[in-house]
Amino acid sequence: AGALDRADTYVKQSLTLAPGNPVARSLQVRLLLARGDVNRASAELAALEKIYPNSPTVLNLIAARHLIAGRVDAARAAYAKVAAANPSDMESMQGLVSADLAQGRKKEAVDRMDDAIKRVAPSANLYILAAKTYGAANELQKAEDALKKAIEVEPNRLTAYGLLRGLYVAQKRLPDARDQFTELIRRSPRSVSANTMLGMIYEAQKDL
Repeated sequence: AGALDRADTYVKQSLTLAPGNPVARSLQVRLLLARGDVNRASAELAALEKIYPNSPTVLNLIAARHLIAGRVDAARAAYAKVAAANPSDMESMQGLVSADLAQGRKKEAVDRMDDAIKRVAPSANLYILAAKTYGAANELQKAEDALKKAIEVEPNRLTAYGLLRGLYVAQKRLPDARDQFTELIRRSPRSVSANTMLGMIYEAQKDL
């Protein structure tokens, strides 16, 4: 949520109670990376790597540090190691996509997500990542379809609604989208997802 000071407070409390707790220590590294303190993050990470050299969490953190430092190939190698052991790991998947996009390899990023959708259990996180990837590659219809699937899988998650509304705004398609969701509601008046989306479209049109 971006509340880094609050996160810092809880991490410090956790480490006071259990100084060696690996989850708290990994969260401390994430917090340091989020704040851009790469040197301290690297020192903490080196200590974790000694104890847990094959931990997916540690490998993902190593990859994230490489990515922040602009070492894209090194980040890709670390993320790939996690993905090979656990193909459904979302953090490594997102990292590999980020590496693809950072190197201008949009087709590889799209192909990676197409493959993931075929073999990984459906989830809102998966479809949201796919939508962002497709959007970055300017495959807007695929991005829209992925967001609709995210809403279908988890209708109570607002992230996908906001992204879909943003997509319609960017394409100046709010009237068409409004008609589309109005028709969906006519067919299924109690649809939570359709009613939520229509409300967000009216909001974007300032029709309070």
